[in-house]
Order: sequence, then structure tokens, then C-alpha cells
Amino acid sequence: MVPLLVAQEQQSTPPASEQSALAILKNMSEYLAKAERFSVSIRDGYDAVQQSGQKVEFGEVRKVTVSRPDRLRIEVERSDGEKGLVIFNGKDLTVYTADKNVYATLSRQGTLDQAIKYALDDLKIRVPLAMMLLATLPSELL
Repeated sequence: MVPLLVAQEQQSTPPASEQSALAILKNMSEYLAKAERFSVSIRDGYDAVQQSGQKVEFGEVRKVTVSRPDRLRIEVERSDGEKGLVIFNGKDLTVYTADKNVYATLSRQGTLDQAIKYALDDLKIRVPLAMMLLATLPSELL
């Protein structure tokens, strides 16, 4: 029985490379969570397989600008040319689609974290990498 317990203990200890990677991830998450301002450009894409088996590629470029505690700007340009904008100024959340000339503004006072969670959970707005924008990122990773 004792050798089995030793084997189980060894399996539960992550290898040194994994421990190093986790430390780097933890430091990154703490840095982003404490950053007062930052911006990032995100390029994402995916394929949609049609019934014929043909793949159609979709994608977009997003420029995200964060200014804590309560400012966010997301500019989107999709691969089909459609452009959009999301702005949170601490008081209102505004979503705009340029090609359709449609916008909506919702009074929503609070922090950036509260606005992001509201947009995701209640409005069902797709926000890629939303967790990376939260001040609670370190605890979210746990």
C-alpha cells in the first residue's frame, strides 16, 4: 500500500515546466488586473463547415482599449467588412453597427467588470477574451 501512495503523491505534483508556466500565467494575470490602462488588437477566425463539406472562413479584428475603473472601447471589423463599436463610459453602454446604421444605448452605471459581466450574461453580447479584461482575472483563472 505504501508504494501506491507515494506514486499518487508524485503524480499530483506538477512537473517543473508546468509550475513555471503557471507562475508566468499568474504574474501575467496580476499585471493585467492591476493595469490602469491598456489596449490590445485581437485577430480571430473560425471555419464553418457547410453541408457540402466546403469550409467558409469567418474572422474579425478587434481593437480593445481599457481604462479602469470604468472605461472600455471595442472597435470591430469583420471579414465581411461589417464594422461595429462598443463603448462603456461608466454611465452608459453603447453598441453601434456602422453598416446597418443601428445603435443602442443602455444606462448602466458601474465598473468595467460589472459592465462586461452584464453584457455577457444578460445581453448575450459576444466579447472574445472578456475574462482578460476583468480586474478579477487572477481569481477567475483559479
